[in-house]
Amino acid sequence: MNKKGFTLVELLAVMIIIGIISGIAIGGTSIYMNKTREKSYEAMELTLFNGAQNYIIDKGVLVPECQPAGAALTNCTNGLIITSDKLIQNGFVKELEDPGTKNAQCTGQVKVTRRKATGNKLDQYNYAVHLECSSYANDRNFEG
Repeated sequence: MNKKGFTLVELLAVMIIIGIISGIAIGGTSIYMNKTREKSYEAMELTLFNGAQNYIIDKGVLVPECQPAGAALTNCTNGLIITSDKLIQNGFVKELEDPGTKNAQCTGQVKVTRRKATGNKLDQYNYAVHLECSSYANDRNFEG
């Protein structure tokens, strides 16, 4: 009698091999998704920075000079705070959707400080961006 087909052992071996391959693929995919999510948060921080720069230029806002004088720009006690809501309302940035949950919004603010020019240098500005989402919170400094 000539029987055609696979034995139970052969079928189990194929299923084990497929399981191993899919486990490797799923692990690699989750690492890629986490890196992509981190890049999305960094892009939102950069968006807030650019929006704050454009807001100051477009609205002609004067940023107060750094106090105390001579302090590092990140240590100034005064400055201009621009919220993400203000940037959204004025059309400088779009709503910040949380890439981690897809159904929540992120909030943020940008504290802008300025050191007055000395000699032939231009004024120096620092933009301290704070971004907060349901699964992420970070502070990042930009100079511009």
